[in-house]
Amino acid sequence: MAKMRVENLATQLKLTAAQKTAASAIYAKSSAATAAIQEKLRNTRESLQEAIKKNDAEAIGKLASTVGALTAQMTVAESTAEAELYKSLTEDQRARYDAMPRGGRGGFGGPMGGPPPDGRGGR
Repeated sequence: MAKMRVENLATQLKLTAAQKTAASAIYAKSSAATAAIQEKLRNTRESLQEAIKKNDAEAIGKLASTVGALTAQMTVAESTAEAELYKSLTEDQRARYDAMPRGGRGGFGGPMGGPPPDGRGGR
């Protein structure tokens, strides 16, 4: 995913070789940071579905709160990567980034094309 993201940005923003290398490092670091969060989120959503089937209101509340916290962690990690990339762009590249759908953040779901809120599809 990180490689595709960098290739897309390199094309869209006309990144230099140095910027492309830096972007690769930024997104590799972000992917590593979000991998564990994604796994926890997937497991929590599965547990939430089980709590729904059992009509366990207390568990639903706790699990929904956990989903919210994990989603916030994903947003922070992904947005931090985007901010790091953005600060490395020239004025012209920033204008191109800003004109891209979702400010250059890519496909459906999370900022970096993660799964949509219902947990289906995506990567």
